[in-house]
Formats: sequence, structure tokens, C-alpha cells
Amino acid sequence: MNVLDSSEHLELLNNGYTVLSSERVGSLISTPKDLNDWLIQSPIQWQPYLFGQSRRSKLAEHVYTVSEYSSTLTIPTHHELSYTSHAPRWLIFYAHLPPVDGVMHLLDGQVVAKMMKVDPLWSDRLTLGFKYSKCMPSEPHLGMGQTWKAHFGTDLQKDVEAYLSQHSIEFEWLKNGWLRTEHQCPTFLRREHEKPVWFSQPRLWDLNHRGVTYFQQHRPRSFWPTAVQWGDGTDISSECFTWLDKTERLHRRNVFLNKGELLIVDNHRIAHGRGPFSGLRQHWVAMGDGDWLNFS
Repeated sequence: MNVLDSSEHLELLNNGYTVLSSERVGSLISTPKDLNDWLIQSPIQWQPYLFGQSRRSKLAEHVYTVSEYSSTLTIPTHHELSYTSHAPRWLIFYAHLPPVDGVMHLLDGQVVAKMMKVDPLWSDRLTLGFKYSKCMPSEPHLGMGQTWKAHFGTDLQKDVEAYLSQHSIEFEWLKNGWLRTEHQCPTFLRREHEKPVWFSQPRLWDLNHRGVTYFQQHRPRSFWPTAVQWGDGTDISSECFTWLDKTERLHRRNVFLNKGELLIVDNHRIAHGRGPFSGLRQHWVAMGDGDWLNFS
């Protein structure tokens, strides 16, 4: 059974993440199946990656590639699947092959929430939450992101509808076979006896912030791959996005995983992202729920 030692447990409790050394795990893992076998000995219930934004490849039962996003671009810090009702508590990142350079970014969502609450920019907006909209093609289509089949791991519409209904996500099947969804989420995650956490992803859903302008110019909003607004349907100001970018730069921590090291992240507190990198980077990821901190 995989149990954290006292120093790892304390670091995870205090900081929201910890790194297990290559001596600790690297000698046990050389393939995705090895990592999967290591994972299932832990007290965590590992879950599939459903309704996710990122392109990933499934490598083993619970193991995926990290986001297959261009190595030249930055991925803003975010809490995995925070726009869903099943955001996993734990993320595992394993460095099978580290890049030549480039680091992961970690940002404490409790720190962001605390700063927001005293900044006039956010004072009258934080209770609104966010409205997320997505349009997914039935087959690969340039610029549209993943198909709905890839999003949900099935080609059966009834299975997709069951998932969306279960999670209170509004949906519409378009005449061309594409799928459009819309739902709202609160701004913060609030856990009992803990400080609130900024738990939203507007920077990854807003096309303009990502430098993608084609859709606004050529297609109605219902055919944009992603879109995000405040919960009342008003647009998010550029000042808000600038504030988020600046806050991340000031408060994020940089982490470089050496070969064989494994990073455990409390996704309900710590956001993750990465900067550009060079070299052939092979990081694997898994996600799940369970009470790792109190397991012994």
C-alpha cells in the first residue's frame, strides 16, 4: 500500500503538493502500466478524464498524457475540471522523460481568493459565478478542439446525454451532429473548515485571451469552441484577465520534475500550469478522489 512518509504528508498538508523522489518511485516505474499498478495500491479512487478541455492520450487504465498543447505556448494555471461537479481532489504527475528546460507552475487558489476579496475590481462580481459554453464537433474539425466523442469517451449520444443530465449541464444537438453545452459554476470552492479557493477557468475558455480571434469575426457565439461570461451573461473585462495573469506571475511557484519524480497536487487548493519548454517531454498524469491525508 502506498502511504506518504511523515515529511511528504506534512508538505502536502501545508503546501497543497509534494514531490516524491526518483529513489522513492522511479525505480518502480518504467511504463504507464507500472504507474497504473503503483496508483491502484493507493487509497485513491482514480477516475477517467471526462468533459476535459485538453487533448490527451490514454496510456493505461488510469494514466493519461499531460495536455498535448504546443510546447511553445504557456498553459495558465487552473484547477483540473473545475468547471464540472466532479473535479478530482488529487492529481499525480510523473516525469518519465523531463524536458531540456521549462517548468510547471503551481498557484495557491486560497491566496488568489484572499486577494480578490479586497480588490475593488472584483467586489461586485464574485457572487455571480461563471457561465461556460462549449461547441463540440462530431468529427475532427480545424480549430474546434476535441470532438464530443473524445470529450466523453463514447460515440453513443445516449451515454453523453446521461452524463450531461446527471451533472445539470444544458445541451443541444445541432443539425450537423455537433453538440453544444452550457452551464454555470460558482467562483469559489468552499471546503468545510478551510479558506475559500478561487476555482474558475475563464482564461482557458475565453478565446480572445488565448489569442484566437477567428470565431468572433466569422461565427455566431453558439458555434465557438469555448466561451465564458459572468453568470449574469455579461462579458468579463480585459482588466480581470490582466489581473489574473499578473497575480499568477507574482505568486506562482516553479517546479521542475527530474526523471522518475512524482508530483502529488491537491487540486482543490493548488492550480497547475506550465510555461514553454524544449526537448521531448513525457509527463504522465492521473486524477482521483479519496482521503490521502488521513490515510495510514
